Amino acid sequence: MTKTSIGLTLAAAIACSLPSLAAASPQLGVGPRSAGESAAFTFAFEGRFGPNSHELFGDNVAFRLNRPGEVTVTGEKSSPHTITTTRGSDGQLATPKDPSPLGDLIYDYNAAVKLVSQAPKALTAGTVWKSQVPVRVSPDTWSDVTLDVKLTDAGNGNVTLDATGAKEATLFYKGFTFPIDVTVHMTESFGADGRLGSATFNADELTQGGMGPKISYNWKLTTR
Repeated sequence: MTKTSIGLTLAAAIACSLPSLAAASPQLGVGPRSAGESAAFTFAFEGRFGPNSHELFGDNVAFRLNRPGEVTVTGEKSSPHTITTTRGSDGQLATPKDPSPLGDLIYDYNAAVKLVSQAPKALTAGTVWKSQVPVRVSPDTWSDVTLDVKLTDAGNGNVTLDATGAKEATLFYKGFTFPIDVTVHMTESFGADGRLGSATFNADELTQGGMGPKISYNWKLTTR
């Protein structure tokens, strides 16, 4: 056996003995991928905006890609029942001008989209990156919060994303403003085909010095 063949054999043996990283995952995505396709989810939201405001909202929703750049969002219980909006190249949807539960849901949907769209092109277990997602800092005001995201191999081609972040912001509440500390935790799981299985989100917002109202809200988006 030559020195070259001995070296190749030894290198192969070493490679086999090392723990392997997950193979590169397929393209991860939240919404529909082709015209005419719909991505259907169950959405559940709970929020506390001060001591006397407890919001609960749940619906079965669908995002239908009518054609490139246009999506219709449909809810079974929501009013309005449908919203048609534009979709950017990164998958985010334009939010409607008129507030509504279905319109607000688009902000949360965009948070799930942004976590993925801002990821590096090559994804393997342990990949980390930063993303910015919209977070409510009052019942009708959003502010982007930067999150640290990490991809974890869940086995059988499935992957999960785990993201955390914090920010100092300003709360506008009943004519007053308060400095607040915002903390966010978000997760997403994807199947072997790269499609979203579920996404969860939790935000806690405390006024600095404890002199103002406490805000917290969470939501879950589950494929159906």
